[in-house]
Amino acid sequence: MALGERVRSIWRTLTDEHAGPRVLDQASGLALYDPTRYAALGRDATEQYLPAVRAICPADWSQQRRDEIGELIVATLRGLLIDLLTSGDQSRVEAGLRALLRALEREETTPE
Repeated sequence: MALGERVRSIWRTLTDEHAGPRVLDQASGLALYDPTRYAALGRDATEQYLPAVRAICPADWSQQRRDEIGELIVATLRGLLIDLLTSGDQSRVEAGLRALLRALEREETTPE
């Protein structure tokens, strides 16, 4: 399965209202609201997702590349979640997701 397809699956889970607690967007929102009090919560929520996202990157990538792309994916998904919650503009958020998936497709075909 291509990396983009895997990321789309993660997105579906993150945006499924029946999937359980929405840790990433809620923790990010609290961290934005009161960074002094909740920055660690936001950071911890992100750290929960990074290992799983790095693990879905191609096995032949270097650790540095998996780290960089994992950070890109998590940061973009977090931003899209916040945008979806604050704007409610599903089509705009889907356009952003499509752009991320195209970038990942190019990344997968680019040698290190």
